[in-house]
Amino acid sequence: MQNNILKLAICPHCINEEELYLWGKISENLSKTLNRKIDLITFSDFMKEEESLRKENFHIYYANPDTAIYLMQKGYEIIGKLKDENNQLCSISRKDYSSDKDIIKLAVIKRKYFFLPILFHKKEFRKFQLVFANSYEEIIELLQKKEADVGFIYTKMLRRLKDEYNIKFDENFCFNLPHYILIHPSISNFKEDILSLPEIERVTQKEVENLKLMFAQLEKMLEEWANSNIIEALLNSPNLGIIIYQERIVYANDYALRFLGYEKEELYNMSSFDLVYGEEKSKIIENHHRRLRGEKFSSVYELKFIKKDGSISWVQCLTNTILYQGRYSGLILFHDITERKQNEEILKILRDVNKIITQSITEEEIYEGICRSLVENLGFKFVWIGIPEKGKIVPLYHYGEEQGFFDILDIKIEEGYGLSQIAFKTGEIQINEDSREYLKKEPCAVELINRNFMSSCTIPLKKYGKVVSLLKIYSQFPKFFNKNIVNILEEIQNDLSFALERVDRIKHDMIISEALKHSDTWVLVTDENGHILYVNEAVEKISGYTRDELIGKNPRIFKSGLNPPEFYKQMWDTILSGKIFNAITPNRKKNGEIFHADLKIIPLKLPGNVLRFVAVAKDVTENIMLSERINKLQNYDALTELLNLNGFSVEVTLKLRETHTKGGLGVFILIDIVNMTYINKILGFSGGDLVLRLFAQRLKELFKETYTIARIGADTFGIYLSVDMAPEISNVYSRLVELNNTEFQLDDKSISININAAISLFPKDGETFKTLYEKADIALTKAKAEGEGAIKFFDPAIEKDVEKQWDVISLVKKAFDENLFVFYYQPYFYTDSLKLAGYEALVRIVDKSGEVYYPKVFIDYIENSSYLRMFEDWAINEIVQKIKKCNLNISVNISGKTFNNPEFVKKLAQIPEEIRDKITIEITERVFIENPEDAMVLISMIKKIKNPPKIAMDDFGTGYSSFVYLKDLPIDIIKIDMAFTKQMVYDKKALAIVQTIIELAKRLDKLTLAEGVETREQLEILKSLKCDMVQGFLFSKPLPEKEMKSVIIN
Repeated sequence: MQNNILKLAICPHCINEEELYLWGKISENLSKTLNRKIDLITFSDFMKEEESLRKENFHIYYANPDTAIYLMQKGYEIIGKLKDENNQLCSISRKDYSSDKDIIKLAVIKRKYFFLPILFHKKEFRKFQLVFANSYEEIIELLQKKEADVGFIYTKMLRRLKDEYNIKFDENFCFNLPHYILIHPSISNFKEDILSLPEIERVTQKEVENLKLMFAQLEKMLEEWANSNIIEALLNSPNLGIIIYQERIVYANDYALRFLGYEKEELYNMSSFDLVYGEEKSKIIENHHRRLRGEKFSSVYELKFIKKDGSISWVQCLTNTILYQGRYSGLILFHDITERKQNEEILKILRDVNKIITQSITEEEIYEGICRSLVENLGFKFVWIGIPEKGKIVPLYHYGEEQGFFDILDIKIEEGYGLSQIAFKTGEIQINEDSREYLKKEPCAVELINRNFMSSCTIPLKKYGKVVSLLKIYSQFPKFFNKNIVNILEEIQNDLSFALERVDRIKHDMIISEALKHSDTWVLVTDENGHILYVNEAVEKISGYTRDELIGKNPRIFKSGLNPPEFYKQMWDTILSGKIFNAITPNRKKNGEIFHADLKIIPLKLPGNVLRFVAVAKDVTENIMLSERINKLQNYDALTELLNLNGFSVEVTLKLRETHTKGGLGVFILIDIVNMTYINKILGFSGGDLVLRLFAQRLKELFKETYTIARIGADTFGIYLSVDMAPEISNVYSRLVELNNTEFQLDDKSISININAAISLFPKDGETFKTLYEKADIALTKAKAEGEGAIKFFDPAIEKDVEKQWDVISLVKKAFDENLFVFYYQPYFYTDSLKLAGYEALVRIVDKSGEVYYPKVFIDYIENSSYLRMFEDWAINEIVQKIKKCNLNISVNISGKTFNNPEFVKKLAQIPEEIRDKITIEITERVFIENPEDAMVLISMIKKIKNPPKIAMDDFGTGYSSFVYLKDLPIDIIKIDMAFTKQMVYDKKALAIVQTIIELAKRLDKLTLAEGVETREQLEILKSLKCDMVQGFLFSKPLPEKEMKSVIIN
């Protein structure tokens, strides 16, 4: 609380204008007297006041008596009250109110001091029913609505009643209850200053003591009132019984009478012992006598009470000693716990059932165990189990007090509607709650009563949904079995039915287990990580390993090494996806021998998300070997061990499907050995056979094992292979050419052979084996007619293309063998001065006769062949030597494949540092467009080399995305394609493009070089556009090395 501000709070009833004006004046006087600012605080209702009192303190408080008592307990001091204040609590009532009413509805503010007037009616407080309000206005409203008969308000509020004709004021009932002024301990030094105010008078100590005394009396009255209400609530409780006994019962509340079923006169003639069942009486005899002697103590029991109808109910009793009607008596408070106790009993049954289930492996053990347990452990009189036999329910097992019951038992399933018949037919539990009631429907129930079987239940037990037996349980207590416990009985039914099915499964599993154990079929089980958990005898017999050697190991112990990695990947992918894997696979025995297994791996998901793999297999080694021998005889040539015509047809048919699926091209080849008849005459048939075997071996070496090769006639061979692109056919053609003039050494003789060959193509020439064979055979006939060494295609156009390609292959091979590659050099010049800027190196092949071959003839083949790396090495070495010799800038074109090879960067780094920047690497724009990200990375790597070569983009403007990536590429020179150079003279759009390229290059700090400059007009335009360099026939054509000097001189 702030020192310079004092908080003054006033009671919520001071809310009219007159009172607020008064407290405003008092605040002003206080402020002047205490020399402090006064903060006047009001409350709209008593709830708001109560909330504020819990949260904060106030310096000065004008409080009602209730709040005054509360503040004194917090350390506040009562010092005064308002002078001449007429604060009386008076009674108002509806005009039609009569005090003779049994219950009077009294409206009061929810404050204790409003109960003070009731002290004058202490003996009648039970007549009052309180209706609480939050304000005086609400009290008046409650009377108006006839929701209250009487109300207490302060006399200050009476003026509100002048217009209320239905409410009257009782002048004879006014209770003087002034408000008090209290101060917080922190301002006790201001006490006398506050009391000096003319509006305030001092409160005497006697007045304070009287206030405390009144509230003490009020607390005592409220306590008596509470006790009275508690007793009334207990006596009228709907589920709490109250009995008071002496030698006989002297009091019972309504609930006790209803619960026990007795009339009051009947019960009052009984002893408390008469209510307790049998042996339970021994628990209470001693305490009963002690209470009647006046010993005071309390006890808690759980007892069985016998009701008037003979049924037994469990109750929990709280007992004590009281004085009743001037005599020591016993007080019993009890409530019904029958349902809980029955549930406990049933839960015991469940526990016993579960114990029996876990320990039993036969139906006999289950039936015997459940009958014995229910009688011995749970106290049932009799239990039996019956099974259907010849149209009747026949007892199979029983336990307990049979008492000749089976002698009179005759339950015919299809006759009568007794509980047993109904249970068997419907599969539902049937309950006899009380045999005495059941007797009214079934006369035979007299036999139950005679044997004291007072309630019973019939539980049908099932296997796989079909009733196979009945469990009958009998209790000596009526209503022990009732509809409230049907759910628990159903749980017992389900558990026992599960147990019967489990026994069946155990039998079944034992049969299967023994069958698997001695089966000739391989059975092996692993966990999810592949560790072996189980093997049967067949696994030991086939593999040669013992069980102990295999348990815990991985099945890779049988791995033969003959399966590719893809086999195991497919296997794991299949079984981990939950599918069954099938394969015939080679495996290795302990002694190293290979055996073939027809294998099936079955993934099993067990409860708890446990994964197991079951491998079932048969040893098919003998079948495989026999099949292979048969297959060899049917499909293989015995002499060469190649496929025969039949095998070739089957294999090629399969390969054609693969080729079609992949979208490739198929090459079908027939090869005929020339003059094989002549060779047989010279060498004999054994020598001829040797030549055929050697030729077959040569085909294998030349065409590798991935191709399909066959001997399909006496001297005719067939080959099928698949290629991705048409140019690859030339490689096939070249291999066939190599077969001509093949020499074989036979002891002391050397023999050279030639061939004729023919080729048909899939799918162009045919899509089946038969069609391709027929067309290749036609072409082979033509090849034979042409002479030794001839190779023919079924399609002449393809043959011509292949022969042309073969010429290129021969040219390139010859160029490398005889060092025929040379560079021609075309100069380029600075546009403004026409001084020499450098040369572009352009490759040629020049043969010994002087004939020149241009790149368009051979460069595409080199880029897609194994010669590419050799050509790169030659080109870089040639350029390096030339720069060292003449110290000039030289640019060279590099293929896209070369540029995208990271090894190329290493080759550039090996060029001597001092001349490295004299080289310009030219790459076509297409290379950048195809993969700009990779191009960016490679150029960046080149530029990180010390004194790096320059990078030029060739044919700029011919692509579609040039400007998109140009800003990011760290190139040095942009070469404007000659098409734009030619067109810009007459085409404004072409001129605009050239101008844009040059201006953009300058903004990006890159040089431009225009190709194909052939006229003065073109040169002048490029000068005006400020193109950096020019190149073309206007200055010089590409020149041999020896003519370069003339350009330098000119």
